[in-house]
Amino acid sequence: MYNLLIVDDEQYAIDGIKVSLNWEEYHIEDIYTALNVRQAKKIFKDKKIDILLCDIEMPGLNGLQLLNKINEEYSEIIIILLTGHAKFDYAQIALKQGCFDYLLKPIEHKKIEETVVKALKNIEKKREHKEFLDIYNKFSELWKKQHP
Repeated sequence: MYNLLIVDDEQYAIDGIKVSLNWEEYHIEDIYTALNVRQAKKIFKDKKIDILLCDIEMPGLNGLQLLNKINEEYSEIIIILLTGHAKFDYAQIALKQGCFDYLLKPIEHKKIEETVVKALKNIEKKREHKEFLDIYNKFSELWKKQHP
């Protein structure tokens, strides 16, 4: 199961994303929302988030600033940035800072679906890799202890 956080300063944009897909079909259990970066930070402290859909242009701190914060403290989160402005420098900065994808508003439901499916596959690969490393390290330690 996965959790999703949508951050946008426009409530109708949040509502549109929430109803755009049958999230349960993709095993997204909880959808959290925030109208600004401050609210989003509070949610990150209280909840485990797997995917973040975040607007860039917001009053106060923006999505790129939140991206930096997440990269510092929650590097396992997949970040998909949204914007109504086709500014190349935003896209360039976002991708350099580890954004998974960058979508222009208005976003077709199909594009959101495709991007979220790719993000979920990425999360699964990371989880499988982590499980493999955990098992490998466990047996490696056992081997070291029993090796003459």
